Amino acid sequence: MSGVGVTVIISVIGCMMMIIFRMNRMHIEIISRIAVLESKVDVLWRDFWARSHSPIALNKRGREILHTSTFRNQLESTYSEVLMRVRAKGPQSAYEVQEILITVISRYQYDESFRFTLHEDAFNNGSTVEDILFISALSIRDRVMIDLGFDNAHSTLLPNLYQ
Repeated sequence: MSGVGVTVIISVIGCMMMIIFRMNRMHIEIISRIAVLESKVDVLWRDFWARSHSPIALNKRGREILHTSTFRNQLESTYSEVLMRVRAKGPQSAYEVQEILITVISRYQYDESFRFTLHEDAFNNGSTVEDILFISALSIRDRVMIDLGFDNAHSTLLPNLYQ
């Protein structure tokens, strides 16, 4: 192979590496922008079902959905498991309890034993499965905080909502 051929091959490889490097940087930037957008959409979505005061609490529509929810009864039967999962994550603040609880409850959408109930609740309320899960998580948040020993757990829901 001549010196010109080697030079061309090295140039092509160099150009390809530069393109890959730039694409990787763009990929990282796109991922970070998606994360920011996801965070903003989450805040907007939560405000639809809950008041945005601290701590967040269900609004009138959220409470209406909760009262008609049959998933709420199913969730009650697994409360000790939910509490154990939240405790295992070791939350250090009331905010962490809330966010961990929302994550733990959201995983029930993949559990076959809850799927039918969640779909029925979402359909009957004109909402989504994610909405039902979020509302349900908020409905037991204060109880979880109390059971985990957090002093700053304030009841922000209607009395006896989860009994």
